[in-house]
Amino acid sequence: MIEKVNDFSIEKKVVKRNGEFCVIHTKPPKAGQIIKCFKTKKEAEAMHQAIMIAQAQRKSDDVEKNVKASYFSKGKPFYRSEYELLEEDLKKLNWLEQELIVDSKVDGLRISLGVAENKPFIWVDPIEIKKEPSVGHRLPIIIKELESFPNNTVFDAEFFVMKDNSVLHRTNSNALLNTKVDANKFIPFTYVYVFDIIYFKNKKLTDLSLEDRLKILNTLKSTEHIIIIKPSDLLKSGYSAYRVKGIKQIKKAWTLLTNNKGLKYKNKFVKYFVEGILIKRLNHSYVQPQNKGWMKCKRWSEIDCVVIDRILVKGAKKTWNYKLGINLTKEYVDKLLEDKKGKKSIIQVPDKWLLYIGKSDNTNLDVKNGDILRVASEEVIRYENEVNPDYPFYKLYISRAMQSVPEKNVSDSLDTLYRLSLLEPKRIPVEELVRLKGIEDNSQLMKYVDYIKSLEYNKLKEFYVEFINKLYKEKE
Repeated sequence: MIEKVNDFSIEKKVVKRNGEFCVIHTKPPKAGQIIKCFKTKKEAEAMHQAIMIAQAQRKSDDVEKNVKASYFSKGKPFYRSEYELLEEDLKKLNWLEQELIVDSKVDGLRISLGVAENKPFIWVDPIEIKKEPSVGHRLPIIIKELESFPNNTVFDAEFFVMKDNSVLHRTNSNALLNTKVDANKFIPFTYVYVFDIIYFKNKKLTDLSLEDRLKILNTLKSTEHIIIIKPSDLLKSGYSAYRVKGIKQIKKAWTLLTNNKGLKYKNKFVKYFVEGILIKRLNHSYVQPQNKGWMKCKRWSEIDCVVIDRILVKGAKKTWNYKLGINLTKEYVDKLLEDKKGKKSIIQVPDKWLLYIGKSDNTNLDVKNGDILRVASEEVIRYENEVNPDYPFYKLYISRAMQSVPEKNVSDSLDTLYRLSLLEPKRIPVEELVRLKGIEDNSQLMKYVDYIKSLEYNKLKEFYVEFINKLYKEKE
């Protein structure tokens, strides 16, 4: 597949002809004509890469004179999946027969960085930070190392904080940028993972395929604090990304990355580098704001919810809990209203009906009512509608606020919640267990049921541990 290119044309590709690997023209008037043939594909691709880089460096009239420092990293994965559903989802997309990149989803903060008008710069998404989005002054070592990179070059990257080869939580990344403590004190802990390139020497690369963008990116070398992606063709430990094909290779890459066997830094594995993986089509361009060539996959269940209301945490000035909802159709509302438990979860706001699914944990993320908030939940629990079984309702258990989603104005669908609920063990109320066991006189048991229901979460955990210990002790 030949990708359309706006700013400059990659007119040569490698094809196999008469047992040799040939670099050819792909556009008129010389389309199909051979430039040169080689015995190996590696030699032909090397020539193709050299031609491509030369074209990228060549100035032309339609090129922007100078790249301006700004936030460029606006491409986000269109697809999200969970590990247990990954094969099914990729099969539906016809991705399993394609060459893909499995990349690290770093637990950090998305940034754009590079050199514009001969000055290094680092920007975060203005939505993610309340202060000035230009944060280079907080990352002096990164700015210093950027001086070795070409002018008018922009990277898509993730900023993260690392101590002793162990990545710290993303909240540390935000805190480091916001604190008033001298930035030089954090130099040993600040790092950047570059996974894509948007501009190269004034040339906009977003219309190129990921494969071609990575070839350009890999002509540049990592520095001590700027780590550039270099995908491995071999599924062995020590890399941040892998070139794969088929579900077996994808799952092998997942295992390496999520078990701290991926990126190495100074000959040691980096712990907690990833919070999941990104699966990317090699033949796809860089699309904004949602890229259908990218899929994010995590074990935590991510859901995009409508913010119903926000509650300021007692004693705090900028920490909230968010009441979360899912958009409902009028038909679904009518079916839930017929169930005495289901109807308690329905909330009506101006012009829409919402299914209340729970609250977020405490967060400093500032989101308005009606906005879309992405949360990561440990569990998505399905509750049966006793009157209309085809219309269940749902609750989330322990939901971390991840980020606002300004590119969307509606929540995820109920089908998303249904799929996620399938990943959880089936829940059967104690009352239902009593019925299934055929116990007729359950008055004594129901006292325990009422007692358990009255327990707070921490006490419930203690009760559960004591119960299990006693149960197994009696069996010995």
